[in-house]
Amino acid sequence: MFFYVNVVYLRTPAINLTGNFTIEFFVRLDAIDTDVGIFSFGNLNSANTILELYNDTSGQFRLYSSTGGQIGSVSAAATVDQWNHISVTRNGNIFKAYKEGVEFASDSTARTINNVLTIGGYVNTGYLMKGYIQDFRIRENLVYTLDSSGNFTPPSAPFEG
Repeated sequence: MFFYVNVVYLRTPAINLTGNFTIEFFVRLDAIDTDVGIFSFGNLNSANTILELYNDTSGQFRLYSSTGGQIGSVSAAATVDQWNHISVTRNGNIFKAYKEGVEFASDSTARTINNVLTIGGYVNTGYLMKGYIQDFRIRENLVYTLDSSGNFTPPSAPFEG
């Protein structure tokens, strides 16, 4: 199932991720014309956003932390009108983000994730994305086995069923 995001978003009650996890989904952007949130943990009443993935006007996916700073110095180019597989993992205190199975951000700062989840925008919903999100999943484990280069082979298309 997928949903179109432009004027709508999905917000959940607080989610507490205490151990290792994998967040993964497919995203297809219709346009890259403004800063947009893809997903974020946090809310307007919290002092900060815990973790977010957003796409900026330069056409890059970037992972941001609770201090508002970019995690790592690397980003991954977004492709308009094409499905992109994105995953974010935590293994111990190591956060990593991948596009199409290739790592583009890594950080070892300890973080607690116990807040609302917004899918399709930033926490204040002023930065809604234009496009589709499909198969958004949170798993309480690491899903993929990394190869010798530290990357993995992602699914080639959105999940069936």
